Amino acid sequence: MKKGLIVFVVLMIFVAVTPAFSASENDVVGKWLTDGGKSKVEIVKSGNEFKGKIVWLDEEVYPADDPEAGVVKYDRNNPDEKLRPRPILGLELVWGFTYNAKEHKWEKGKIYDPESGKTYNCTIKLDDKGNLDVRGSLDKWGLVGRTTVWKSVKE
Repeated sequence: MKKGLIVFVVLMIFVAVTPAFSASENDVVGKWLTDGGKSKVEIVKSGNEFKGKIVWLDEEVYPADDPEAGVVKYDRNNPDEKLRPRPILGLELVWGFTYNAKEHKWEKGKIYDPESGKTYNCTIKLDDKGNLDVRGSLDKWGLVGRTTVWKSVKE
């Protein structure tokens, strides 16, 4: 009975740490529709690093109910005043990722949230449906944070 329980626990641990979908390094390259459909991010490989910028916005100007209605959206919430004039369209949103072939994920990257002006640690995994699970976190282990799903854009 004890031996059977140990085998079961070992198998469950193996299943939990084995990725359900095997990715290759360049699978992240391309255009992705962010969660909620507000923007598209194009991820490219530059040297050994992966990074991405906003290439499309559903609304390029602030809406009528905003104090800056009609103004082209800019990085107004950035804590660095010198960076605030940057337009959101074209803004580098993710950067610094390297591919971990053993775990089939892109890691050690950063993601910037222009709505809050905050930057988070980030990892990216490709799920079995071909979507990206983008996890921004406060800690380097990814324990405290949230995951959003980005869908591939075929143009």
